[in-house]
Amino acid sequence: MPFGFNVGGGRVGGKPRTERARPTARSPPRSEGSTTADGVPARAASGMMEGSKEREIPMADASPKQILEETIPSRLESRPGLAEEIGAVVVFRITGAAGGDWTLDCSSGNKSVRAGAVPSPQMTITATDSDFVQVATGKLDPSMAAMSGKLKLSPMDMALGLKLVKLLS
Repeated sequence: MPFGFNVGGGRVGGKPRTERARPTARSPPRSEGSTTADGVPARAASGMMEGSKEREIPMADASPKQILEETIPSRLESRPGLAEEIGAVVVFRITGAAGGDWTLDCSSGNKSVRAGAVPSPQMTITATDSDFVQVATGKLDPSMAAMSGKLKLSPMDMALGLKLVKLLS
């Protein structure tokens, strides 16, 4: 082998080879007037279409009760097919001063949220009141919250969990 070309040793031309970080393509943050790569308005792609009946609650004013009893039902109404896609009964067990239990029923064509817990849901989601509000208002990513233990899913059903992400975000 010629001088300086040691294939296995990481040397090229007699000098140690250094790895360079490759630049990555990052999307700029979506603004009000931006579109996705396929030309869909960013607000529409995120489920926040203009004229939707979805009620946005400012972070300072949000409570788990408002989110579960007003925002979630509004999201189900404004996103046709989402309740059918979820197709399950889920209990939200929120701990903390503003906590409580609520049941989301998306089974058999239902789209309801009511206070209290049913005895045998397909899943129970447990979170503190502040973590739940952060997830529901977009301040905390639901997937990251689940991976870090801030949202506890029992039993851990990833398929149902991913469907619920669409409702919570």
